[in-house]
Amino acid sequence: MYDAQAKTLLAVSFSKIQDRQFTKFEYFPNEILLELFRYMNPFDIFYSFDNLNRRFNSLINIIQMHIDLTTISKSTFDFYCQIIIPRVYYNIYSLKLSNTGMVGGEIKLFFRQFLLKQFENLRSLTLIQPNVCMLSTIIPQIPSLKYLLYLTINFKSGCLTHDEKYIGEMIDELEESCNSIKYLKFKTPKFNNFIKFIRRLPKLISLTIETDDMQDIIEQKWKYFTSQSSLTYLNLQFETIGFEYVEMLLKDYPPYLKHLSFSSNEIEYTNSFRWQNILEPIQYLTKFDLNIKASHDDDNLMSINNIIEGFKQEFWIKRKWFIVCDYLFDEITVYTIPVYSNKLRTFLYGFQTSTTVSSNVYDNVNYLCVSLTNSSIFVNTRQYSNVNSLEIQIDETFNSHLLNIIDDFNKMINLTYLKQLTISGYLDTELVRNLLLCSINIKCLTLLTYGDSQMINLLENNRLCSLINITIDQLLLSTNYYILHDRIEQFLTSFSNIRILQIGFESVAQFKRVYSRLLTELKKLIKLNIHIETDAFDEDFIVDWLNENSMEKKIFHTEYDADLLCIWFFGD
Repeated sequence: MYDAQAKTLLAVSFSKIQDRQFTKFEYFPNEILLELFRYMNPFDIFYSFDNLNRRFNSLINIIQMHIDLTTISKSTFDFYCQIIIPRVYYNIYSLKLSNTGMVGGEIKLFFRQFLLKQFENLRSLTLIQPNVCMLSTIIPQIPSLKYLLYLTINFKSGCLTHDEKYIGEMIDELEESCNSIKYLKFKTPKFNNFIKFIRRLPKLISLTIETDDMQDIIEQKWKYFTSQSSLTYLNLQFETIGFEYVEMLLKDYPPYLKHLSFSSNEIEYTNSFRWQNILEPIQYLTKFDLNIKASHDDDNLMSINNIIEGFKQEFWIKRKWFIVCDYLFDEITVYTIPVYSNKLRTFLYGFQTSTTVSSNVYDNVNYLCVSLTNSSIFVNTRQYSNVNSLEIQIDETFNSHLLNIIDDFNKMINLTYLKQLTISGYLDTELVRNLLLCSINIKCLTLLTYGDSQMINLLENNRLCSLINITIDQLLLSTNYYILHDRIEQFLTSFSNIRILQIGFESVAQFKRVYSRLLTELKKLIKLNIHIETDAFDEDFIVDWLNENSMEKKIFHTEYDADLLCIWFFGD
């Protein structure tokens, strides 16, 4: 209703302005300007209109701000912290911070300058890969945010292994419940201690858990939580947890549960009868989402059809819970439609599909993983209209020269919408070049290919290297690929404009030999992710060496993440 009124007002305003001999942006009434500002990010608003005049300053001060600092440069981060946030922190409604972007240690830097409780009108908070030390200062402030509705915390894998006890003690010290939070998302390798936190959220109605370890949860703790819970939506994302454990977990379901979503990589979760036994007793359940991506040992069509036949029973059809099953060789994907997940795996050629209903509802998918195998049969006529990240898994026997592969991709997705492209398996350099030519907005290219020969093919394709150097900001190479000694000069010359680079080295000695040249030649580099294969190296020793040998670029921050050493440099 509000949008319709705004569009009408906008049309009337344009009509009035067109009656004049010239047009000024300032002629728009405040209502229209505020509506237009809804479609701009805070940086653009401040950069364009701040201190333009008293009227625009007044409008800026009353805008509901949504701050996302996850993909910005260090200079933009500083502009936010020094200019924007101090002016409008009371009008910030959502805040998103990440330790994985261009600003090293972003969460720590941010909370050095601001206290969470300053953002008293905050409705949504997202923290991506925070460390436990920072959480110890953040979580105690959460109860003071009286209007906070949405909380999302995504941990990196392995980060809680040594801190589980500390997290439990930290949550135990919370003096107040968080009475405002209704929507919670956790991505964590260890979930056990977070049940304590969830029990302090009496108004929670939506819970998403992505974990691979719930085995240590004491059954009584979960049962106590669910019996007291007002949850209506539960989303469980378990990669390898066994079905029998999920059956035990959902035996004690929240009493008001209306919507259940589940995803896994285990084939046993395609058993419709076991799911029926779980779901049938849930009195208020009206919606069920399923997304299973797994390997199948038996490629017999009859066994695959048995999966679909189970979901054709009255229990599923009566509730309109419809299933699609895509399969090729030993790979199988089983999911409900409409697709609820934003990630989906499918095939471009030669796959077979079976479903309990005819439908084409894939609007929620923005990350699409497509397998290419040696088949000339094009069967995928579905439309994935909102995909912005594409991963292509290429079999080494696949021959793209016999097919109109770019046209076939265009039938599935709008290539101009793509921002990220990932190639895994065999590296077909001409296919990558043609995709980049048609996908003009791709800024991040990931090559998860193996073997020196494939990377030599990349460097010898001068047209592709030139295109990457012109269009790509982030080049993420498999950490199993190492720069060969006789190819270092060619590599640095080919990719001199890259801003974020990920690469592997065979040894510390090789890294030390290349490091100085790398900083000299890649003048725009602001982040470097390195993996050193053969040597067990001391992180502190390497960091000290880096600080002593980074004359061309001053190091801003370093962080060790799993098997990667991440180095951020000062720069735009």
